[in-house]
Amino acid sequence: MKRLLSCLLSLILVCSISTVSAHKLKRYPTYHVHMVVGENMLAAGKQYVKKMHFTNTNSRIISIDRGMFYAVHPGKAVITARDHTHLFTWKINVSKIIACKSITFKKKYHTIKVGQTKYLPVTFHPGNTTYQALTYKASNKHIQILSHGSIKAISPGITFITAYSTNHKKAVCQITIKK
Repeated sequence: MKRLLSCLLSLILVCSISTVSAHKLKRYPTYHVHMVVGENMLAAGKQYVKKMHFTNTNSRIISIDRGMFYAVHPGKAVITARDHTHLFTWKINVSKIIACKSITFKKKYHTIKVGQTKYLPVTFHPGNTTYQALTYKASNKHIQILSHGSIKAISPGITFITAYSTNHKKAVCQITIKK
């Protein structure tokens, strides 16, 4: 009976210590992250990662090595990291890369006046292309390239604007600038 009572008291003591330590953890908000297969990200600064213990709900989707998350396959995974005082959670959605097949300007010919600015929208094919960044080049000095597809007419003439996708697909648009 004494032995049973002793075991019971030990169990109560262990449970109460575990409860106290669990309440002392500072819980951070859940991070919602979207990654593409082949990408990686560092969970936290290297000085913190050494002290953390990571758990992963799906190692087929995300691989973890010394606090670095590697997106391996499309899908979802939840990763938690804890040390003695902190608890972090990441909900990660991994998608596959969808390459750009082509790009087109919504309108191939524009006429604007000197001093005007104009936005030149571009369409990606397919529409759900993963990387939709573009760079723009003008064929001469009649046009100034601003940012995000906007241009400004500097002097009269005809200019060709070329937009390039990250995988080197291109589209061309003709701009006629009048006084």
